[in-house]
Amino acid sequence: MASKPSYSTITQTVSFPTKDQAVVIDVVDDTQIKDYAFAFGKLIDPTQIRFLSRMSNNRVCVFVSTKEIADELIEKHQCLMLNNKKIPIRPLITRNKRIIFSNVCPIIPHNVIEKKLTELNIKLASSISFIRAGIGEPGFSHILSFRRQAYISPEDFKHLPDRIQIEHDDTSYWIYTSTDTLTCFICKKEGHVANKCPDESYSIFRSQTMNMDLAPDVPEFQPIGSFKRPHPPTTESHESDTLKKIPDSKGTLLSDSELSETSTECSDIMVDKNISKKPKKIPMLNIQPTELDAIENILKSSDYPLSIDEFKNYLDETFGKENTLQITLTYTEDIDSFRKMLKDIISKISSRNVKNRINRIIKKLDFSLQV
Repeated sequence: MASKPSYSTITQTVSFPTKDQAVVIDVVDDTQIKDYAFAFGKLIDPTQIRFLSRMSNNRVCVFVSTKEIADELIEKHQCLMLNNKKIPIRPLITRNKRIIFSNVCPIIPHNVIEKKLTELNIKLASSISFIRAGIGEPGFSHILSFRRQAYISPEDFKHLPDRIQIEHDDTSYWIYTSTDTLTCFICKKEGHVANKCPDESYSIFRSQTMNMDLAPDVPEFQPIGSFKRPHPPTTESHESDTLKKIPDSKGTLLSDSELSETSTECSDIMVDKNISKKPKKIPMLNIQPTELDAIENILKSSDYPLSIDEFKNYLDETFGKENTLQITLTYTEDIDSFRKMLKDIISKISSRNVKNRINRIIKKLDFSLQV
Protein backbone atom coordinates (compact mmCIF):
# COMPACT_ATOMS: atom_id res chain seq x y z
CA MET A 1 0.00 0.00 0.00
CA ALA A 2 1.46 3.35 -1.07
CA SER A 3 2.26 5.72 1.75
CA LYS A 4 0.71 9.17 1.93
CA PRO A 5 2.96 12.02 0.78
CA SER A 6 4.62 13.88 3.63
CA TYR A 7 4.14 17.55 4.39
CA SER A 8 7.65 18.35 3.18
CA THR A 9 7.01 16.56 -0.12
CA ILE A 10 3.83 18.55 -0.69
CA THR A 11 5.49 21.88 0.05
CA GLN A 12 8.31 21.09 -2.35
CA THR A 13 6.05 20.16 -5.26
CA VAL A 14 3.33 22.74 -4.73
CA SER A 15 2.75 25.29 -7.49
CA PHE A 16 1.79 28.87 -6.85
CA PRO A 17 -1.89 29.63 -7.60
CA THR A 18 -3.26 32.67 -9.40
CA LYS A 19 -5.90 35.14 -8.26
CA ASP A 20 -8.41 33.53 -10.61
CA GLN A 21 -8.32 30.43 -8.41
CA ALA A 22 -9.50 32.30 -5.29
CA VAL A 23 -12.98 32.90 -3.91
CA VAL A 24 -14.09 34.79 -0.81
CA ILE A 25 -17.08 34.65 1.52
CA ASP A 26 -18.15 36.71 4.52
CA VAL A 27 -17.28 35.50 7.99
CA VAL A 28 -20.10 33.86 9.97
CA ASP A 29 -20.26 34.38 13.73
CA ASP A 30 -19.22 31.51 16.03
CA THR A 31 -17.32 29.59 13.37
CA GLN A 32 -13.82 28.20 13.10
CA ILE A 33 -11.62 28.01 10.03
CA LYS A 34 -12.21 24.25 9.77
CA ASP A 35 -15.96 24.87 9.45
CA TYR A 36 -15.35 26.66 6.15
CA ALA A 37 -13.16 23.81 4.91
CA PHE A 38 -15.88 21.26 5.75
CA ALA A 39 -18.55 23.42 4.07
CA PHE A 40 -16.52 23.82 0.86
CA GLY A 41 -15.79 20.09 1.00
CA LYS A 42 -19.49 19.43 0.53
CA LEU A 43 -19.47 21.40 -2.75
CA ILE A 44 -16.21 20.20 -4.26
CA ASP A 45 -13.70 17.44 -3.67
CA PRO A 46 -11.74 18.39 -0.49
CA THR A 47 -8.50 17.53 -2.30
CA GLN A 48 -9.17 20.49 -4.63
CA ILE A 49 -8.95 22.99 -1.74
CA ARG A 50 -5.40 24.44 -1.74
CA PHE A 51 -5.26 27.37 0.69
CA LEU A 52 -7.70 28.70 3.29
CA SER A 53 -7.47 31.67 5.64
CA ARG A 54 -9.29 34.57 7.21
CA MET A 55 -8.53 37.97 5.73
CA SER A 56 -9.42 41.62 6.21
CA ASN A 57 -12.95 43.05 6.17
CA ASN A 58 -14.41 39.95 7.87
CA ARG A 59 -13.83 37.64 4.94
CA VAL A 60 -12.53 34.12 4.39
CA CYS A 61 -10.43 33.44 1.31
CA VAL A 62 -10.10 30.02 -0.34
CA PHE A 63 -7.72 29.09 -3.15
CA VAL A 64 -8.70 25.99 -5.12
CA SER A 65 -6.62 23.90 -7.51
CA THR A 66 -7.90 25.35 -10.82
CA LYS A 67 -9.70 28.38 -12.20
CA GLU A 68 -12.45 26.07 -13.52
CA ILE A 69 -13.28 24.88 -10.00
CA ALA A 70 -13.37 28.49 -8.79
CA ASP A 71 -15.76 29.29 -11.67
CA GLU A 72 -17.92 26.34 -10.65
CA LEU A 73 -18.17 27.62 -7.09
CA ILE A 74 -19.07 31.14 -8.26
CA GLU A 75 -21.42 30.37 -11.16
CA LYS A 76 -22.94 27.00 -10.31
CA HIS A 77 -23.05 26.76 -6.51
CA GLN A 78 -23.09 30.51 -5.86
CA CYS A 79 -23.67 30.06 -2.11
CA LEU A 80 -22.12 28.19 0.81
CA MET A 81 -24.31 26.73 3.57
CA LEU A 82 -22.86 27.40 7.01
CA ASN A 83 -24.81 27.30 10.30
CA ASN A 84 -28.04 27.15 8.27
CA LYS A 85 -27.14 30.36 6.48
CA LYS A 86 -26.55 30.92 2.78
CA ILE A 87 -23.28 32.79 2.29
CA PRO A 88 -22.68 34.18 -1.25
CA ILE A 89 -19.47 33.02 -2.92
CA ARG A 90 -17.60 35.81 -4.72
CA PRO A 91 -14.38 35.96 -6.74
CA LEU A 92 -11.37 37.46 -5.01
CA ILE A 93 -10.89 39.88 -7.87
CA THR A 94 -13.48 41.42 -10.16
CA ARG A 95 -13.60 39.41 -13.37
CA ASN A 96 -14.34 41.43 -16.45
CA LYS A 97 -16.57 39.78 -19.03
CA ARG A 98 -15.68 39.51 -22.70
CA ILE A 99 -18.39 40.99 -24.90
CA ILE A 100 -18.84 40.14 -28.57
CA PHE A 101 -20.34 42.81 -30.86
CA SER A 102 -21.88 41.15 -33.93
CA ASN A 103 -23.15 42.60 -37.22
CA VAL A 104 -20.80 45.60 -36.94
CA CYS A 105 -20.24 47.29 -40.29
CA PRO A 106 -16.48 47.87 -40.83
CA ILE A 107 -17.04 51.57 -41.59
CA ILE A 108 -18.17 52.23 -37.99
CA PRO A 109 -15.22 53.54 -35.92
CA HIS A 110 -14.57 52.12 -32.45
CA ASN A 111 -15.18 55.48 -30.79
CA VAL A 112 -18.76 55.61 -32.13
CA ILE A 113 -19.54 52.36 -30.30
CA GLU A 114 -17.69 53.54 -27.19
CA LYS A 115 -19.71 56.77 -27.16
CA LYS A 116 -22.98 54.83 -27.41
CA LEU A 117 -21.97 52.57 -24.51
CA THR A 118 -21.09 55.62 -22.44
CA GLU A 119 -24.61 56.96 -23.07
CA LEU A 120 -25.90 53.66 -21.67
CA ASN A 121 -23.73 54.12 -18.56
CA ILE A 122 -21.55 51.16 -19.52
CA LYS A 123 -17.83 51.63 -18.98
CA LEU A 124 -15.39 49.58 -21.01
CA ALA A 125 -12.57 47.85 -19.15
CA SER A 126 -10.56 47.51 -22.37
CA SER A 127 -10.37 48.94 -25.85
CA ILE A 128 -12.51 47.53 -28.66
CA SER A 129 -10.71 45.27 -31.13
CA PHE A 130 -11.57 43.37 -34.30
CA ILE A 131 -12.12 39.59 -34.47
CA ARG A 132 -10.68 37.54 -37.30
CA ALA A 133 -12.98 35.66 -39.68
CA GLY A 134 -11.32 32.39 -38.73
CA ILE A 135 -10.00 31.43 -42.17
CA GLY A 136 -6.96 29.29 -41.49
CA GLU A 137 -5.72 28.79 -45.06
CA PRO A 138 -2.39 30.48 -45.91
CA GLY A 139 -2.80 33.96 -47.31
CA PHE A 140 -6.33 34.42 -45.90
CA SER A 141 -5.83 34.40 -42.12
CA HIS A 142 -5.62 38.21 -42.03
CA ILE A 143 -9.27 38.65 -43.08
CA LEU A 144 -11.45 40.13 -40.33
CA SER A 145 -15.11 39.45 -39.57
CA PHE A 146 -18.01 41.82 -38.86
CA ARG A 147 -17.50 41.17 -35.15
CA ARG A 148 -15.56 43.01 -32.47
CA GLN A 149 -14.75 42.42 -28.83
CA ALA A 150 -14.20 44.29 -25.57
CA TYR A 151 -14.28 43.70 -21.80
CA ILE A 152 -16.70 45.21 -19.29
CA SER A 153 -17.32 44.70 -15.58
CA PRO A 154 -19.93 42.15 -14.41
CA GLU A 155 -22.00 44.99 -12.92
CA ASP A 156 -22.20 46.78 -16.28
CA PHE A 157 -22.93 43.51 -18.06
CA LYS A 158 -26.26 43.28 -16.23
CA HIS A 159 -27.35 46.49 -17.95
CA LEU A 160 -26.02 45.62 -21.41
CA PRO A 161 -28.90 45.37 -23.94
CA ASP A 162 -29.16 42.51 -26.44
CA ARG A 163 -28.79 44.95 -29.30
CA ILE A 164 -27.65 48.55 -29.73
CA GLN A 165 -28.71 51.03 -32.41
CA ILE A 166 -25.83 53.04 -33.84
CA GLU A 167 -26.20 56.15 -35.99
CA HIS A 168 -23.27 56.75 -38.31
CA ASP A 169 -22.86 58.49 -41.65
CA ASP A 170 -26.61 59.23 -41.87
CA THR A 171 -27.38 55.52 -41.54
CA SER A 172 -28.85 53.51 -38.69
CA TYR A 173 -27.18 50.21 -37.77
CA TRP A 174 -28.17 47.48 -35.29
CA ILE A 175 -25.31 45.87 -33.36
CA TYR A 176 -25.95 42.67 -31.38
CA THR A 177 -24.16 41.84 -28.13
CA SER A 178 -23.34 38.47 -26.57
CA THR A 179 -20.74 36.82 -24.35
CA ASP A 180 -18.14 34.20 -25.20
CA THR A 181 -20.03 31.60 -23.15
CA LEU A 182 -23.33 29.85 -23.78
CA THR A 183 -26.22 31.88 -22.36
CA CYS A 184 -29.77 30.65 -21.89
CA PHE A 185 -32.27 33.14 -23.33
CA ILE A 186 -34.95 31.98 -20.86
CA CYS A 187 -33.28 32.19 -17.44
CA LYS A 188 -30.43 34.46 -18.70
CA LYS A 189 -27.83 32.28 -16.94
CA GLU A 190 -24.63 31.10 -18.56
CA GLY A 191 -23.36 27.59 -19.14
CA HIS A 192 -26.34 26.04 -20.96
CA VAL A 193 -28.77 26.65 -23.80
CA ALA A 194 -32.52 27.03 -23.52
CA ASN A 195 -33.45 23.43 -24.33
CA LYS A 196 -31.19 22.31 -21.44
CA CYS A 197 -32.48 24.92 -19.00
CA PRO A 198 -32.85 23.48 -15.47
CA ASP A 199 -35.26 26.26 -14.50
CA GLU A 200 -38.76 24.95 -13.74
CA SER A 201 -40.26 27.83 -15.69
CA TYR A 202 -38.75 26.42 -18.91
CA SER A 203 -41.39 23.69 -19.24
CA ILE A 204 -44.10 26.30 -18.73
CA PHE A 205 -42.48 28.60 -21.27
CA ARG A 206 -42.13 25.73 -23.70
CA SER A 207 -45.79 24.71 -23.47
CA GLN A 208 -46.97 28.31 -23.78
CA THR A 209 -44.88 29.05 -26.85
CA MET A 210 -45.98 25.82 -28.48
CA ASN A 211 -49.62 26.71 -27.89
CA MET A 212 -49.13 30.17 -29.36
CA ASP A 213 -46.95 29.22 -32.30
CA LEU A 214 -48.18 25.76 -33.21
CA ALA A 215 -51.93 25.94 -32.67
CA PRO A 216 -53.77 24.93 -35.83
CA ASP A 217 -55.77 27.52 -37.71
CA VAL A 218 -59.36 27.05 -36.54
CA PRO A 219 -62.02 28.97 -38.49
CA GLU A 220 -63.94 31.42 -36.36
CA PHE A 221 -67.53 30.64 -35.45
CA GLN A 222 -69.98 32.28 -37.81
CA PRO A 223 -73.41 33.25 -36.36
CA ILE A 224 -76.63 32.64 -38.22
CA GLY A 225 -76.74 36.32 -39.10
CA SER A 226 -73.86 35.83 -41.47
CA PHE A 227 -75.91 33.58 -43.79
CA LYS A 228 -77.09 35.22 -46.97
CA ARG A 229 -80.70 35.06 -48.06
CA PRO A 230 -81.51 33.18 -51.24
CA HIS A 231 -81.67 35.20 -54.44
CA PRO A 232 -85.20 36.29 -55.40
CA PRO A 233 -87.02 34.24 -58.04
CA THR A 234 -86.90 35.19 -61.70
CA THR A 235 -90.64 34.65 -62.14
CA GLU A 236 -93.60 35.26 -59.88
CA SER A 237 -94.84 31.70 -60.35
CA HIS A 238 -91.84 30.40 -58.39
CA GLU A 239 -92.16 32.87 -55.52
CA SER A 240 -93.50 30.25 -53.13
CA ASP A 241 -90.48 28.07 -53.81
CA THR A 242 -88.13 30.80 -52.60
CA LEU A 243 -89.37 30.47 -49.04
CA LYS A 244 -86.61 28.04 -48.47
CA LYS A 245 -86.05 27.22 -44.87
CA ILE A 246 -82.78 26.73 -43.06
CA PRO A 247 -82.39 25.17 -39.64
CA ASP A 248 -81.64 27.28 -36.59
CA SER A 249 -79.30 26.14 -33.80
CA LYS A 250 -82.07 23.97 -32.35
CA GLY A 251 -82.90 22.27 -35.62
CA THR A 252 -86.12 24.30 -36.20
CA LEU A 253 -86.66 25.45 -39.76
CA LEU A 254 -86.84 29.20 -40.27
CA SER A 255 -88.71 30.87 -43.06
CA ASP A 256 -87.22 33.69 -45.09
CA SER A 257 -89.04 36.36 -43.08
CA GLU A 258 -88.07 34.77 -39.76
CA LEU A 259 -84.50 34.55 -40.94
CA SER A 260 -84.45 38.30 -41.59
CA GLU A 261 -85.45 38.96 -37.99
CA THR A 262 -82.94 36.48 -36.66
CA SER A 263 -80.19 38.05 -38.71
CA THR A 264 -80.83 41.43 -37.09
CA GLU A 265 -80.71 39.91 -33.62
CA CYS A 266 -77.53 37.97 -34.29
CA SER A 267 -75.67 41.01 -35.57
CA ASP A 268 -75.33 42.20 -31.97
CA ILE A 269 -73.97 38.91 -30.67
CA MET A 270 -70.28 38.96 -29.68
CA VAL A 271 -68.43 36.12 -31.34
CA ASP A 272 -66.28 34.19 -28.91
CA LYS A 273 -62.87 34.03 -30.58
CA ASN A 274 -61.22 32.27 -27.64
CA ILE A 275 -62.18 28.87 -28.94
CA SER A 276 -59.95 26.26 -27.36
CA LYS A 277 -57.28 25.16 -29.78
CA LYS A 278 -55.55 21.85 -29.49
CA PRO A 279 -51.77 22.27 -29.55
CA LYS A 280 -49.95 20.07 -31.94
CA LYS A 281 -46.47 18.70 -31.59
CA ILE A 282 -43.52 20.03 -33.51
CA PRO A 283 -43.51 18.22 -36.87
CA MET A 284 -41.09 15.33 -36.92
CA LEU A 285 -38.14 15.88 -39.19
CA ASN A 286 -38.19 13.36 -42.00
CA ILE A 287 -34.43 12.84 -42.19
CA GLN A 288 -33.23 9.53 -43.53
CA PRO A 289 -30.28 7.85 -41.75
CA THR A 290 -28.11 8.37 -44.83
CA GLU A 291 -28.90 12.10 -44.77
CA LEU A 292 -28.11 12.28 -41.06
CA ASP A 293 -24.73 10.72 -41.79
CA ALA A 294 -24.18 13.25 -44.59
CA ILE A 295 -25.05 16.16 -42.30
CA GLU A 296 -22.76 14.82 -39.58
CA ASN A 297 -19.90 14.52 -42.08
CA ILE A 298 -20.47 18.13 -43.18
CA LEU A 299 -20.37 19.37 -39.58
CA LYS A 300 -17.15 17.45 -38.87
CA SER A 301 -15.27 17.98 -42.11
CA SER A 302 -15.67 21.77 -42.24
CA ASP A 303 -15.15 22.40 -38.53
CA TYR A 304 -18.55 24.02 -38.14
CA PRO A 305 -19.66 25.27 -34.69
CA LEU A 306 -22.41 22.65 -34.07
CA SER A 307 -22.44 18.90 -33.59
CA ILE A 308 -25.17 16.74 -35.09
CA ASP A 309 -27.05 16.57 -31.76
CA GLU A 310 -26.79 20.33 -31.28
CA PHE A 311 -28.03 20.85 -34.84
CA LYS A 312 -31.14 18.73 -34.22
CA ASN A 313 -31.78 20.55 -30.92
CA TYR A 314 -31.38 23.86 -32.73
CA LEU A 315 -33.99 22.97 -35.35
CA ASP A 316 -36.34 21.97 -32.56
CA GLU A 317 -35.72 25.13 -30.51
CA THR A 318 -36.11 27.62 -33.38
CA PHE A 319 -39.29 26.10 -34.82
CA GLY A 320 -42.04 28.73 -34.91
CA LYS A 321 -39.89 31.35 -33.15
CA GLU A 322 -39.20 34.89 -34.32
CA ASN A 323 -36.10 35.52 -32.15
CA THR A 324 -34.01 33.18 -34.29
CA LEU A 325 -30.88 35.31 -34.08
CA GLN A 326 -30.90 35.42 -30.28
CA ILE A 327 -31.36 31.64 -30.09
CA THR A 328 -28.55 31.16 -32.61
CA LEU A 329 -26.19 33.28 -30.54
CA THR A 330 -26.67 30.87 -27.62
CA TYR A 331 -25.19 28.13 -29.83
CA THR A 332 -22.46 30.07 -31.64
CA GLU A 333 -21.25 33.62 -32.16
CA ASP A 334 -19.83 32.97 -35.63
CA ILE A 335 -23.00 33.77 -37.56
CA ASP A 336 -21.22 33.90 -40.92
CA SER A 337 -19.88 30.37 -40.51
CA PHE A 338 -23.27 29.24 -39.22
CA ARG A 339 -25.11 30.55 -42.30
CA LYS A 340 -22.59 28.85 -44.56
CA MET A 341 -23.13 25.62 -42.61
CA LEU A 342 -26.91 25.80 -43.20
CA LYS A 343 -26.44 26.38 -46.92
CA ASP A 344 -24.00 23.45 -47.17
CA ILE A 345 -26.50 21.18 -45.43
CA ILE A 346 -29.30 22.22 -47.81
CA SER A 347 -27.17 21.30 -50.80
CA LYS A 348 -26.53 17.78 -49.45
CA ILE A 349 -30.05 16.69 -48.40
CA SER A 350 -33.22 15.89 -50.33
CA SER A 351 -35.85 16.12 -47.56
CA ARG A 352 -38.22 18.95 -48.53
CA ASN A 353 -39.37 19.32 -44.91
CA VAL A 354 -35.86 19.94 -43.61
CA LYS A 355 -34.89 22.17 -46.53
CA ASN A 356 -37.93 24.40 -46.01
CA ARG A 357 -37.24 24.72 -42.29
CA ILE A 358 -33.59 25.62 -42.82
CA ASN A 359 -34.50 28.12 -45.54
CA ARG A 360 -36.90 29.85 -43.13
CA ILE A 361 -34.11 30.06 -40.54
CA ILE A 362 -31.73 31.62 -43.07
CA LYS A 363 -34.33 34.21 -44.09
CA LYS A 364 -34.96 35.16 -40.45
CA LEU A 365 -31.23 35.50 -39.79
CA ASP A 366 -30.75 37.60 -42.94
CA PHE A 367 -33.64 39.84 -41.93
CA SER A 368 -32.26 40.34 -38.40
CA LEU A 369 -28.76 41.02 -39.72
CA GLN A 370 -30.07 43.20 -42.56
CA VAL A 371 -28.12 41.11 -45.06
